[in-house]
Amino acid sequence: MRAAGYARAIETLLESGTGAVFLHHALAGWAAWPRWAELVGGRFLYAPDAVRGEPRPDSGYAADVRYVAEVLAEHPVTAGLPPAFELVDELYLAEVFEADVLPLLRARHSLAPGDFRSAAAAIAGRDERVDATRPRGSDLIAWARTERAARLVYLQCGDGPATYADAAFRRLLANALGWSARRGPATSAL
Repeated sequence: MRAAGYARAIETLLESGTGAVFLHHALAGWAAWPRWAELVGGRFLYAPDAVRGEPRPDSGYAADVRYVAEVLAEHPVTAGLPPAFELVDELYLAEVFEADVLPLLRARHSLAPGDFRSAAAAIAGRDERVDATRPRGSDLIAWARTERAARLVYLQCGDGPATYADAAFRRLLANALGWSARRGPATSAL
């Protein structure tokens, strides 16, 4: 099946009410199909590009960061989580469509551009920090939204074994899978 066939299949799933949980690198997926970023709720850029018609610099990443994940909303995806919990994971300096998502978790950590490595430089084989004049990133690391009848969740966490070993993250992931798999009106998300 070619890319257009995959796109049609995804749209058909959404129309049927089939939800999805997008993990970590999904934010960087399918750069040639702008609709993917709309579904996920943001976009990680490997090179400067336009996002929603606006020029944007390449994204940044910071690996093995120790930070506090803070719960922002009572929601089935956050049920049973402590108000805040510590993770060691990768953080992104990327485009997040904050006005179009229901924020679930934020990272309490510095999001200053100088704390992140440049994605464009990494692709070119160089280790460089992002441009210090780049705008600060969003602190959102988990959100929910609906698309037609489908429930969608994005979790930025999930880069490596330390995250998957964490009980709070496992609860978060299980909750996200359970909520997105349900059918029917999703009154708790956009």
